[in-house]
Amino acid sequence: MKKVYFLLLTVLFAAISQAQVASNYNFAATSGTYTPISVGGGATLLSSGSGMDDATFSITLPFTFTYDGQAYTQVWVSENGFVAFGATDPGTTNRAIISSTYAGRAVAGFSGDLGGVSASSSLMVQTIGAASNRKFIAQWTAVGQFLGTQNYNFQIILSEAGGIAANQTLQAVYSALTTTASNTDQVGLRGLTNADFNNRKNTVSLNWTSPEAGTLNSDLMTTSTTIFPASGQTYTWTPLAACTTPAAQPTGLVLTPFSTSQINGSFTATTADGYLTVRYPTGAATTPPVNGTTYVANTNLGLGKVVSASAATTFNATGLAPSTTYDFYVYSYNNLVCSGAPAYKLTTPLSGTSTTLACTGLAAGTYTVGPTGTYTSLTAVSALLSSGTLGPVIFELQSTYLPAVETFPITFSASACPLIGGVTIRPQTGAVGLSVTSANATGTINFDGGSTITFDGRAGGAGPSQLTISNTNLTGYAIQFINSARFNTFKYCTISGTNSGTASGVVFFNNAVGLTTGNSNNTIDNCELRDGATTPTNLIYCSGNITDYASGNNNNTVSNCLVHDWF
Repeated sequence: MKKVYFLLLTVLFAAISQAQVASNYNFAATSGTYTPISVGGGATLLSSGSGMDDATFSITLPFTFTYDGQAYTQVWVSENGFVAFGATDPGTTNRAIISSTYAGRAVAGFSGDLGGVSASSSLMVQTIGAASNRKFIAQWTAVGQFLGTQNYNFQIILSEAGGIAANQTLQAVYSALTTTASNTDQVGLRGLTNADFNNRKNTVSLNWTSPEAGTLNSDLMTTSTTIFPASGQTYTWTPLAACTTPAAQPTGLVLTPFSTSQINGSFTATTADGYLTVRYPTGAATTPPVNGTTYVANTNLGLGKVVSASAATTFNATGLAPSTTYDFYVYSYNNLVCSGAPAYKLTTPLSGTSTTLACTGLAAGTYTVGPTGTYTSLTAVSALLSSGTLGPVIFELQSTYLPAVETFPITFSASACPLIGGVTIRPQTGAVGLSVTSANATGTINFDGGSTITFDGRAGGAGPSQLTISNTNLTGYAIQFINSARFNTFKYCTISGTNSGTASGVVFFNNAVGLTTGNSNNTIDNCELRDGATTPTNLIYCSGNITDYASGNNNNTVSNCLVHDWF
């Protein structure tokens, strides 16, 4: 049966957020004393009785409290077990840490859909202590899950600590509780969005004495008839000290041209947590990094591009143009166990200049690949192509070629040096039954930006197919197109695999994230696409960008192919 496939596009979205409360607060669980406040002792009653449900109360703090780097004099106290910071009313929000409808910072003592459980239920606030060392206390008494049978008593405490932001702690303190039913609620800190959190869970410990750090904003603390905090159980979040600027920059920068598209570097460390390396076109104006901003490799910084940001004292700058000079700048920074990270040393960064190698270009012609060939492997051929070609080139697999010599996946990368006239890979005249087969969990042949390359399964370019490309691993592809792989062709090949993934395939058209052109104008013609020892889920799977037409996977053709045996 002959079929032509019309490939549908899917897209994966990724969001990156820079967390603050997640990294800027230490957590400690200790035993202490629960000291209740009362109206008779000067507390202000906000609500009471069994009718308590979802109300919030705006409170002006008697002192400035700094939370998540922001100074606040106003909070909202919610009947649902949390305190929110700033002028935005959280409304009926209950699980404050995970909420996507509330946009603001909060501390959750026992955040859930709480309500009064009896006439003695109450919510009150009080400020105690002398000026500069005052504590603001919000207290929930006899509250529980709405229409539930719990009886919780707890406080949230904000400490003035002499007005020194680095000493201003947040605490949740618990008293005795009773319950006849299990329940789960949120405990911890939330930043400006629900992607920034510093919460707790007790799914492993099954106690309140040593809860684990939350890994999801939806993580919960469980209470039951046997799992509950002891009276006086105290959770404290303490802001980390501000990051200090390193005293010096690294020294001794050595830059070594590695190829037409890569320059390697090394330097001598100084006393710092890490180093940010940025490369620029030579002579370009530089942009210093911004304190508190984390930079990721391959992102732009002004006219430059970030090469690395880590504690390593070596780096590899890739994706460069041949015969081109670049300037490199290295900044030391501190970012460990401190707030406001990273803190960069901005003055006199370590710098140097280097030039990539020139394209040499392989001469047009036919070359053999095999034990006695011009090149021993396709892996060697793929590395050779980074220097380009001077005309059409054919690589012929000898009849004695075996895939055991390869390093998989065999990767054909994007090259700044042109493949003039294109490249053809095929069996040598007289060769029969050749294969490029792996059991690699990633893949067999990977076009990572590689373009204008043809695999022709016919010996000498004529007659029936003599080449199989396959992968016997349940997770590996046989062929992948990724990162703007274009104008490649497979013809007269058997392409087989056992990939059982629902988001992959024997042939995988992947994404071209951040690139202006997708994996386009590739052709699979007169091939047999099929199963291996077991049946794959997808013979062809396509996942591409849909942000704009040009960056999508366009004009890929599967024609005159026999496709069979897949789920």
